[in-house]
Amino acid sequence: MPPSDDRVARDADRLVDEWREACRIPSVSGDRQAVERMAAWVEERVRRHFDRVVVERTPDGVPTVLGELTGSGPGRVVVYTHYDVQPAGVLAAWESDPFGADLRDGAVFARGTCDDKADITARLQALDYWLDGNGGSGRPTILWVCEGAEEVGSPGLREVLARHAGWLSASNCLWESFVRRDDGRPEVAFGCRGLVSVELHVRLLEHDQHAAFSPVLRSAAWTLTRALTSLVDDDGDVSIAGFADAVRKPGAAAAEAARALVSPGASLGPGGASGWPPGRSLEELGLRLSYTPTINVSALGAGDPSSETTVVPAAATARIDLHLVPDQDPNDVVRALRAHLDDHGFEEVEMRVGTMLWPAPGVLGTPLADAVLTAAAAVYGEPVVYPQLPGAGPARVMLDVLGATTVSPAGTARLGSGLHAPNEHGRVEDYLDHVRFSLRLLEELSRPAA
Repeated sequence: MPPSDDRVARDADRLVDEWREACRIPSVSGDRQAVERMAAWVEERVRRHFDRVVVERTPDGVPTVLGELTGSGPGRVVVYTHYDVQPAGVLAAWESDPFGADLRDGAVFARGTCDDKADITARLQALDYWLDGNGGSGRPTILWVCEGAEEVGSPGLREVLARHAGWLSASNCLWESFVRRDDGRPEVAFGCRGLVSVELHVRLLEHDQHAAFSPVLRSAAWTLTRALTSLVDDDGDVSIAGFADAVRKPGAAAAEAARALVSPGASLGPGGASGWPPGRSLEELGLRLSYTPTINVSALGAGDPSSETTVVPAAATARIDLHLVPDQDPNDVVRALRAHLDDHGFEEVEMRVGTMLWPAPGVLGTPLADAVLTAAAAVYGEPVVYPQLPGAGPARVMLDVLGATTVSPAGTARLGSGLHAPNEHGRVEDYLDHVRFSLRLLEELSRPAA
């Protein structure tokens, strides 16, 4: 660790206490009172250092905290975070209050600890240290964007940024953090996937009927099952005509980085068995994780599985998510899905389109990318590079409106941190490393070469 990082260990209790303070605010997306409270907390914290702070509301009235900290050098970097969190879910599944921020076993437990409160506090705390040291002669301008509706698809973010694009524009954006591996190695990802969330619904009877009549009644469950099966081939690849026509082939360096990945899943099957699909090499799996568009079934239901009553369900519903890569257009994908269902005899399957997010291409070799990899190696160890972030998010808005490509560094979260699950948590030592990394990154960005 560089000498400046000794301060992180010395101030550990204070740093963690502020992280826990933020986690205690139950800023669940859509909870207007809690969202307002969290936005005010972020605003007060940002005003301590930033030259310009604006709280701009989306068309739905959700506050977005924007800020500009003018630097002494020519560089400009957008720092993106979000202060909203997922609902706690089933309270009985939690071992403590989801918003109590309990500290036990060397970790903080709360909804949003890692997604995304740790990013907010760790980055602001790193800014405190950085500015205490004057930030270097080449200190870049930091542009702060903290929104309150990321967990529901960031509605209105594009409009908010467009109103302030004149002073928020930059070519680089530090995105919300990715994860560390179990061995502590950092994972750094670029760009992000796109997403289309669709509910498929079919109703073929007015009411559920006794299963004795199944020989002469139409089955919504079987109809929906056949419709879902038609969407992919035996290898799990999407079989919708035109679905992948716009997919951009990755460059040589990006493809090489993808093939080098060891994808999650080696022991995620029952009893620790492999969760990978059979017959694919590690290189194939790495490429698929980064650059293969897919359809996932997130939920599927018909009838009441908790009941032993035998019925012909009147209706069946599935929720699918289509994970897109550059340069697929969600609107084209929705039209192709509807055409596929109609062409295969499933006109009665209704589509209810939800979240739509455009993919953002990952770009390696930018000043921010190089600085992130250098800082990650210094603090965490040799980085694992994802040339295209497997997850989806509103990163494309940054590119379209502000001109910024995105980099997602490792932060506090690990694969076992329980993001979006009960007992979400972050380890204290990982959080302190998160602060150290954020400080080292700012120092790297202040070097003349950056």
